[in-house]
Amino acid sequence: MRVENSFGRQVQRRRQLLDISAAGLAAQAGISVHTLRKIERDERRPSREVAALLADALKIAPAAREQFLRAARGQTGAAQPGEPAAAPASPARVALTPSPVLIGRSREQQQLTGLLARPDCRLLTLLGPGGIGKSALALAVAQTQADLLPDGATLVALAGVGAGAMVPLALAHALGLILSGFRPPIPQLCEELRERALLLVLDNAEHLLAQEADAAPLTELVGALLGAAPELKLLVTSRTALAVQDEWVFEVPGLALSRSASGSDVAQEESAAELFVARAQRTRPGFAPTPGEAEAISAICAAVGGAPLGIELAASWLRALTPCEIAAHMTRDIGALQSPHRDTPARHRSLRAVFNESWRLLGDAERAALGQLSVFHGGWTSPAAETVAGATLPILESLVAQSLVRRGDAVDGRSSRYELHELIRQFAAEQLQTDADAQRAARDRHAAYHLRALQDAGSWLKSHRQLEAVSALKPDLDNLWAAFEWAIASGQFDLIGLDWSARFIFVQILGVFPQAAMIGARLIAALEAALEAGGALELLAACSSAHSWQAINVFRLGQIGRMVQHAQHAVTLSDSFDEAMVKFPAHLAAGLAYTITGEYARALWHNEQMVLHAAATHDAWSGACAASQLGASLMLLGRLDEAYATLAGAISQLRSLGEASMYGITIWYMLSVRLALEHLDEADTLALEGIAALERIGDRHYRGMLHDQLGLIYMWRGDVASALAEHQRAQHLLEQIGSVRDSQIAAMRAGYALARSGQPSAGIAQIRASLGWFWEAQSLPNALDALALLADTLQTQTDADPLPLMQWLALVQAHPATLPEMRVWAQRKLHAGIALLPPAHVAAIQATSPTPSLAALMRELVT
Repeated sequence: MRVENSFGRQVQRRRQLLDISAAGLAAQAGISVHTLRKIERDERRPSREVAALLADALKIAPAAREQFLRAARGQTGAAQPGEPAAAPASPARVALTPSPVLIGRSREQQQLTGLLARPDCRLLTLLGPGGIGKSALALAVAQTQADLLPDGATLVALAGVGAGAMVPLALAHALGLILSGFRPPIPQLCEELRERALLLVLDNAEHLLAQEADAAPLTELVGALLGAAPELKLLVTSRTALAVQDEWVFEVPGLALSRSASGSDVAQEESAAELFVARAQRTRPGFAPTPGEAEAISAICAAVGGAPLGIELAASWLRALTPCEIAAHMTRDIGALQSPHRDTPARHRSLRAVFNESWRLLGDAERAALGQLSVFHGGWTSPAAETVAGATLPILESLVAQSLVRRGDAVDGRSSRYELHELIRQFAAEQLQTDADAQRAARDRHAAYHLRALQDAGSWLKSHRQLEAVSALKPDLDNLWAAFEWAIASGQFDLIGLDWSARFIFVQILGVFPQAAMIGARLIAALEAALEAGGALELLAACSSAHSWQAINVFRLGQIGRMVQHAQHAVTLSDSFDEAMVKFPAHLAAGLAYTITGEYARALWHNEQMVLHAAATHDAWSGACAASQLGASLMLLGRLDEAYATLAGAISQLRSLGEASMYGITIWYMLSVRLALEHLDEADTLALEGIAALERIGDRHYRGMLHDQLGLIYMWRGDVASALAEHQRAQHLLEQIGSVRDSQIAAMRAGYALARSGQPSAGIAQIRASLGWFWEAQSLPNALDALALLADTLQTQTDADPLPLMQWLALVQAHPATLPEMRVWAQRKLHAGIALLPPAHVAAIQATSPTPSLAALMRELVT
């Protein structure tokens, strides 16, 4: 077992806190990833030189540096190397539902821990019927493993995953990653987990194994992960095995019964009866069974096969029945169920009998509430339960007391969250389905509650309360997706609304672009179908808003051609309306789309329209957003002084509002202006200010972009090592959330820094790969960036012909779509190179034509 305060553990935690990948930190320290892993596991101590590089990369405070270096070398008196950095521990990533200590599972926990310790046991499936306690056992084991494995343990709850194809997204969400829609998801997960020593708990997989269409993606993912990540282990809970190679199977038994109940002559621990008594004491404090009641309890436990869920539910009946009456009721109900369910395992029949009896013992209000609570996804708060299901706090507490609802702890002073065991949720949903009107009404209220909560959070999302709003909304992300799905399926588009700003900001900060894009596509399809069926004119406005939002979603996934199409649709549809709320997002999407494709004059016109419509909304955030985009257009057209003034005004307004996300991208634009003007004084200070603001709210996207811009600033100053570190950090952050284009920009610049730091072959390969992507994706300005960096890098090769490379730089410098800072940089490089060339070559360079030459050159370079 690793020492919790060891040097290696503290290095790993600090790295995770700073969002630095193992590869990124290893590169900065000049060591291999394998060596870094050994350091983090305390299997190897770094040299003082490597420790100093680690201290730099991990931003160890100057006052704490010497203690950090002493700890690295294992010197006396330095047992707390992580303390000086004031870095909070990065907890093992295991998400556990608060639950009491397991009763009677010590033997199983020891067996499972022993199996997982074996190098050849990497996929272990816990099999057993519903309610037998597989999940609780798996989580208890995972909690132990979290302290043993360098990267801890992570729970992936599959109960709410409706299709096998969605499992990679569920896994990415559990790991805090967002997958790019531009690349297949499984390879992305393999890349992320390749170097991790981690336990993944895939909980409740059985429903995905019932159909081949769902089972195939799940088993493919499992096989790929095990093949790609040699130190990864998987712990699966299911009612059926995955039936794949290398799977180990552990059948979870019921809790131990008494000797008489089990029919054994060997004395056993009576953990089933112990659990019954422990849960009974919640209902009747001080309950101690008489000998006759103890016999009845044994019969109850035997009737449910020692299944903990059945025992807990039966124990809750003590408020109304004696143990003997409970045993009699269960015997009668089980007997009644056996005839129509002969093909169902006895334990399942027993549990259904328990559910039926629990349902019977509820009052009418409790039954109605429990059925309607089944529409929630991933839990709920007390206010949500009362609004959606009529479940007042007394009703909720009554359901908790009867073991039908689980209550978790309050988080950050907010309301406690509640949830249903998946089997109980399924049973409650069955009861709700018997009343179609009640079911629809509950789902209507569920969708309205969560979609209105998102809209109501709009003002907070645009202010200094942004983090508070995100923290309140994030636990209900699954409920939000379900609310969108129901509103779309039922045609209640008014619940979604025209104001997309809350959706835009929330999705941006969380980085959930693939999920948002799926919802956006379904929303557009449903709206267009409704319009074709003769829907009201208002649906056109909703359709315009949906296309505006979808343009941003697909852009983050690197689908620039589709982005342009959605933006054009949005503008066309918005022309039928005068409302600023419809026109503003359409012109925002179009301005951004034409900026990406290098059509700066068209982008400027749309951004000017956006400014006019933003003023009509009388919304300060919209005004600042419009000013930010207008400033970007002015910059790209070379009107740098105007751009500087416009962006400075937007930054001031966003600082006043306290909104960090738009503030971050506006700083990014301002840094581009400063680079173009070659005003680098305090540019890094401005970048770090934006990074800190974005880090507070958890926005990895714009934070990654600012790290990349900071790397560019360092490169212009000649600090190649710092530039490489920032570009690699940016690339890691942007790849994590699936921002394809922006991660390619960071990769391109990291390639240039690699080449400048003595690794030309690796750097050139990286720049070429990004160049091909940009050209294929129609991201012309970035393709020009890559071309210029490639030309300058190739000039360092001894056998390179300088003439064509100088022509490339001339092409970039003259092209209208070139970014201003790149135009300045290319011009500087061009002048330096021309001074060394003969007059005939200079004339050939000056005759270079930007557009035709670029198309021909790109065809040559990317094929």
